[in-house]
Amino acid sequence: MSIRISKCDLTVLGTGLAVPGEAITTEEMVRKLERMGVARAKLCGAIANKLAVRTRYYCREAKEPVETPIPGSTNPELAAGAMKQALHEAGIGANDLQYLLAHTSSPHTSLPPNASWVADLIAFD
Repeated sequence: MSIRISKCDLTVLGTGLAVPGEAITTEEMVRKLERMGVARAKLCGAIANKLAVRTRYYCREAKEPVETPIPGSTNPELAAGAMKQALHEAGIGANDLQYLLAHTSSPHTSLPPNASWVADLIAFD
């Protein structure tokens, strides 16, 4: 199957990955959720086990019901880290890009959008 998204050919020059903190097991996550009073924590653990989710990365300490992300784990920081890896792999700098597009279901702030935060973090002018 082929999907056309542009009138010209597009090439991926580099990729990057960034995850928050250390990997934690499903069991650790269930314990943290239970300590915070999440009523369905065991159900979440059972679903994760059925889906074979053994570990995951979590951007919060999970000590309190409402927390800010651990340092370096905000959405823009993670996106910028992955972007820097991709730029390095591609052998180009941020200002060699023509566009910076971003999308997330968990924005850092409503305004400015995440792409603006990422642009600042990678020094994109």
